[in-house]
Amino acid sequence: QKTAYEITYGDWSSDVCSSDLVSVIVGLLAFAAFGFTIDRVPTVGFDETIYASTAWSLVTDGSGVPTVLSDNLRIPSDLPFRGPVFHYLNAAAFKSFGLSTSVFRLSSLLGAMLLALSCTLLVRAVGGTVGSAAFYFAVVTLCPQIGSTATLGRMDPLATGLEVLGLVFLCKGFQNGPGDRSLSFGLAAGICWSLAMLSTPRSFPFIAAAAVGSLTLFRAPAAARRRDIVCVATASVVIAVAALAWSAAIGATPLSWISYISALAAGDPLNASPLLGGTWNLTVVTFLNITPIGIGLIIAIGVWATRKKAQGIPAFVWVALIGNAMLTLALISRQESYGIYWVIPFVPLAVARTGAALSDSSSVRGVRESLLGIWI
Repeated sequence: QKTAYEITYGDWSSDVCSSDLVSVIVGLLAFAAFGFTIDRVPTVGFDETIYASTAWSLVTDGSGVPTVLSDNLRIPSDLPFRGPVFHYLNAAAFKSFGLSTSVFRLSSLLGAMLLALSCTLLVRAVGGTVGSAAFYFAVVTLCPQIGSTATLGRMDPLATGLEVLGLVFLCKGFQNGPGDRSLSFGLAAGICWSLAMLSTPRSFPFIAAAAVGSLTLFRAPAAARRRDIVCVATASVVIAVAALAWSAAIGATPLSWISYISALAAGDPLNASPLLGGTWNLTVVTFLNITPIGIGLIIAIGVWATRKKAQGIPAFVWVALIGNAMLTLALISRQESYGIYWVIPFVPLAVARTGAALSDSSSVRGVRESLLGIWI
């Protein structure tokens, strides 16, 4: 059997078959369709108009106050709440290519591509086969969580893609290989998570869950424990420095910045849960969406707990992604609208591990693909 290091860094060519290439082609065709329709699907919404207007204000006067609302003197800059990454990225696109719907939506399209690629790499990083990774790449590009945001002009796919990519780097930092690269992988993970944190507050549950997941690393042997702690500590320092730098740039401290975000979010009836003074806006669609995922979470926890191999990297990943799902469901309203934050990163790992629990034989690799299709 291959080690986690060999699976991640080894030669993929011997494991690739024609069905895997078909899966990749299907995924690429889906993204090509997004590109062809980027300027007209979907129609422009209210939030996206505000986001584009905020980015355009950075080009014109640098204020960050949406130009479409500039006559209202009480409208604040959106930068202290959502962070600078998404808005400055769009501002740079406007400067380079001009102001248009297509240019503004490029960040969402690139974010969706990053998310699909990161999730595919994550399947491999935790020991998934090439077939499972390729099939998931095809399926994830056809999911409504991707299709509804890839050309919408929102920060959601970009932020989630950065979250998952940081998790991939951290997993690689935990794996054995020539030389000690835990420091560099921890640095890369910290940069990704800092960028996600400074793109939207909806990344906070993921970072908090990853912090809790790091506690599982203390179960590792002494030598591995030291390497893993260095990796996590490096990522944590990068995130702390990013939070300090940004809060100082807006004349605040990290604590007062988080308090400001909490104060604005509290009582929002459309986006905050009752725990933050809002409402869950429960509908039939929400119930039907959450119930199977909730059952899946319970099954996945049971599978993880009963597998002897579920130590180290799998334990960290499971805790991080399950914790992210639970925190997101608890704090954010309209879970079906923001499923990209908790559904997309979690489902492939749940399916891969459920399939692995049924059989470890390569002759029944189709079991994993079948389960993945059923879950999605």
